[in-house]
Amino acid sequence: MYNTQFKQSEVMHLCFKFSRSQSSLSLVRHLSSAQLPHLPVPALQDTLKKCLRTIQPLVTEEQLKQTDSIFKKFGEPGGLGTKLQDLLLKRAEKEENWLAEWWLNTAYLEFRSPVVVYSSPGLVMPQQEFGSAEDQLHFAAQLILAVLDFKCLIDREQLKPEMMGKDPLDMAQYKKVFGTCRLPRIPRDELVYHPTSKHIIVMHRNNIFQLNVLAEDGSLYSESQLFSALGLITDLTEQDVTPVGVLTSDSRDNWSKAYQLLAQGSHFVDDNFL
Repeated sequence: MYNTQFKQSEVMHLCFKFSRSQSSLSLVRHLSSAQLPHLPVPALQDTLKKCLRTIQPLVTEEQLKQTDSIFKKFGEPGGLGTKLQDLLLKRAEKEENWLAEWWLNTAYLEFRSPVVVYSSPGLVMPQQEFGSAEDQLHFAAQLILAVLDFKCLIDREQLKPEMMGKDPLDMAQYKKVFGTCRLPRIPRDELVYHPTSKHIIVMHRNNIFQLNVLAEDGSLYSESQLFSALGLITDLTEQDVTPVGVLTSDSRDNWSKAYQLLAQGSHFVDDNFL
């Protein structure tokens, strides 16, 4: 992996002065979770009724009656349901969002199928017509700067709050759009957050590069500088190499095993493993 970095003296403009989007956006300070009401805990009886309606199309009439009987016993005063509901209410008093950690772990980090398609979204850019390889690199440099422009808005907390009807939504998650890495682990993946990271990953012909796009003071490089760096990357990668990146699209357990081997710098290949 190459580390492509420029001299700090060559920086063209500072992040806090980089304001190409400010003229077109109505910028306001984003709302943090502390300024918003906490996620309410649904009433136990409402939860049981909704659960019964949900399973109704999936079971027989007799099974539905049996389930309804179980739910009634579960939700009666002094029953197991009311005790669990009390514990849930106590958790909600201590947590900003009583569901967030459970949802993150169960729905995402413990999900063992490949994240590609099954979990993580992908982006498809509008088709572009390039007259030359240089045109493609110029477009890539402009795209990188546009993304960094958006990151600056997040860092300055100047994104306009998203709304659900008349209610503003918590914008805190945008803080982890950049600098967050999901490490494969068994039985649960690990999220690692690097808020001060200053590089991006560039892949060309399966070669992986670390390209610094922010200087130590948080300033941005110019389009021409990024264009030169991307050109250097293409010059250094005239041949394809082993596409290790494809391993990230495997099941999370398989990718975790492969990741451990790669992290150790091992070149061991086991036909039974792969």
